[in-house]
Amino acid sequence: LEKFSQFSPDFVITELNLPILDGYQFIRKIKREYNSQSKIIVLTKRNLTKDMSRAFELGASDFVTKPYSISELEWRIKKLQSS
Repeated sequence: LEKFSQFSPDFVITELNLPILDGYQFIRKIKREYNSQSKIIVLTKRNLTKDMSRAFELGASDFVTKPYSISELEWRIKKLQSS
């Protein structure tokens, strides 16, 4: 969050399993406390509908499950850049 507040990036890629905050708290803080328009891509091994739904409800722009290919991630980033 400290780096996010310093740089205000256009894109953030996060995991849901984080050591201090979980990914949901991280997304919530970016979207609500920083009121950011940054696109957030969740990249996780969790593949449950409830995880995906919650991430989107909190403001995630995309949800990618592991394993993934670099070309898939690049395609998804390009897609978000054009929207």
